[in-house]
Amino acid sequence: MDANRRVVITGAGVVSPIGNDVETFWNNLLAGKSGVIAVDEDWIGRQTEVMDRGEKKIIDVFQTRVYAPVRDFDESRLGFREGQRSDFVSKFAIDAARQAIENAGLETRLVGPDKQKQYEILGIDTDRAGVMIGTGIGGQTTDVENYERYLKGDYRNISPLAVPMIMANAVPGMPAIKYKFHGPSGVIATACATGTDTIGHAYQQIILGKADLMLAGGSEALLRDGGYTFYLFNKAGAMTTRHYDDPTKASRPFDKDRDGFVMGEGAGVLVLEELEHAKARNAPILAEVVNYHSTTDAYNLTDPDPNGTQVIRLMKEVMAERGIDPKEVDYINAHGTSTIKNDEAETQAIKAVFGDHAYNLLVNSSKSMIGHSLGASGALEAIATALSLKHGKVHPTINYETVDPGDPKIPGSALDLNFVPDVAVVQPIRIALTNSYGFGGHNATLLLAKYEG
Repeated sequence: MDANRRVVITGAGVVSPIGNDVETFWNNLLAGKSGVIAVDEDWIGRQTEVMDRGEKKIIDVFQTRVYAPVRDFDESRLGFREGQRSDFVSKFAIDAARQAIENAGLETRLVGPDKQKQYEILGIDTDRAGVMIGTGIGGQTTDVENYERYLKGDYRNISPLAVPMIMANAVPGMPAIKYKFHGPSGVIATACATGTDTIGHAYQQIILGKADLMLAGGSEALLRDGGYTFYLFNKAGAMTTRHYDDPTKASRPFDKDRDGFVMGEGAGVLVLEELEHAKARNAPILAEVVNYHSTTDAYNLTDPDPNGTQVIRLMKEVMAERGIDPKEVDYINAHGTSTIKNDEAETQAIKAVFGDHAYNLLVNSSKSMIGHSLGASGALEAIATALSLKHGKVHPTINYETVDPGDPKIPGSALDLNFVPDVAVVQPIRIALTNSYGFGGHNATLLLAKYEG
């Protein structure tokens, strides 16, 4: 390990509900544009019979009727085999990786037939270039489609490629094959913390001297399986059941009237690079990754620890390890799911770590516009944070309209920080945190800084 190695972000790629390239994604975030819409009409009419206090009742199958899908995804940018032999979770990752490589200024050369779109990267040692792209669930669309065929006895039409399309490690595997990266690779699945953890592990590979360049991020595609996965989260009671008249109002992190998250999908991929390696090829630099840290609640499989003990430790230690005073932090891209328990616990943890300075922080939630894309969310939010550092702009949290007073018996429990309501803030940002917390009690954070040489 070389203590002098530094890691910077030199490229990014996005597939999201508000844009399938970085520029569109960023402009829509700044404008406060929501990607939340009404769910597929075919889902709405489904009903089922339940017993309620001894009486039979007919209820709607889907109590949640809003989501944030990726729209206008252009599959023509994929190679023939990638398009035919990949689940959407891999397709999203492949396209985000392509964008990230192009935006990082890496020179590519076509290898083989044009229709396959396979490349080699020129000017770098691909033995020291790796891929860490995570997913919370994996190739769910392919899994559900083939299982339905199995149940119907339609064995002839079950894909012989189903296994490699379903497996989670296809998500980093396909971009690695596309660009012939031979360094460290792998997939991390820590639910909603996946994207942040994956970027953190890629950062560590570079710090440890195992790689000079890494593709890192997360991908998720859970809205393409006929509503099955969506229904499972609906059944769990985790998602919002309001605002059908205006879906854009449904995701409202930290607001008093929040009642659950909005499911999204997409992918975010970054190019992480050792600083001297990046400088040697005159790469563009978005931001510096200063540190990464993770902890585990070990409290409950789905609920956050209301005391926030491990989240507090997470933020304190990621700063302390790099000698950063909490008062130096300008901005936090929060996990901000729009659920009752998460937003409450997260706000109290920020107050516990930063004290009076918590009220000087800009704290926002990208999920207010793009929903919660599970394994992709941390990566998309890391990209938003890097762009904030680069451009000195912080996107708003939309739909934060009424302060949650918290528990009147607990002083200071109000959700009353500066959540950047509705309008973007323009001011220099030097140091930022981007936080993610996942089912299973997984907590992860990245400490990012404006690159200043």
